[in-house]
Amino acid sequence: MKKTIVSLLAIAICILCFTQIAMAKEFSDVPTSHWAHEYISKLSEAGVINGYDGGIYKPSGNVTRAEFIKLIVSQTILTLPGMDEYSYLLKTGKNWYDGYVELAKEYNPYIYDDESLNQPITRAEAANILDKFAKNQGYYFIPYTEPEPITPEEIDQQYEFFRQILLEMNLTSNKNISEKDIVNKIDNMKEEQAVIFWERYDELSPAKEDDSIKYDVIEEGLFSDTDNVSYGEMVAISNIAKLKIINGYEDGSFKPDNNLTRAESATVIYRFANVK
Repeated sequence: MKKTIVSLLAIAICILCFTQIAMAKEFSDVPTSHWAHEYISKLSEAGVINGYDGGIYKPSGNVTRAEFIKLIVSQTILTLPGMDEYSYLLKTGKNWYDGYVELAKEYNPYIYDDESLNQPITRAEAANILDKFAKNQGYYFIPYTEPEPITPEEIDQQYEFFRQILLEMNLTSNKNISEKDIVNKIDNMKEEQAVIFWERYDELSPAKEDDSIKYDVIEEGLFSDTDNVSYGEMVAISNIAKLKIINGYEDGSFKPDNNLTRAESATVIYRFANVK
């Protein structure tokens, strides 16, 4: 009986300890009503991010480039199988972040300027780094799917378009030209004629909807204030936005030159680690 009571007390103490630890992960300046509470809380519980003395997180504070690199490396490279043998790298160098930067350089084709690592990272820079890591992780791989077979009705419509265009281009005067003769006419077109022919066909033929996401293709009008960023940054911003890792603001802007806040960094790192 006494052993049973002692065991129950031990379990109760363990539960109490775990409860206290979980409570310690909450920050006084990140209430449950805060838009980033879920992301900050989960990364804190996982030990990925830390707060400050006094139980605060400073969600509006800036994140340095070095701090952001540590976060993304921790959620990508360090989660790969066999990375335990490289853990010694995290303890090398004169700065706390040197090991993380070395791992980032090894796995990620991005220029890390040592002199600026302690500077705040902008939203555009964060998108650029995330984009490189997303490519490294294979996030943009789109598996091949067999195209839907063309129907007999679609084939008939296609030849009707061919006849119409050949008549418009004066390449035939026969309104009832056979399909065999149509193919022969197309095969024997001159290059400049073929260009005009297929451009006209694209105008007539209704394009089928393609619901696949195209990466490295800038979506026009995605954000209202990214016209002045570099082409590479615009591609990265577009890619990461399509993955729904970084969003814009309610006014349609992205604010590429704004510093990434601690709340935003927790959000994008959590989303990055949970991309489906």
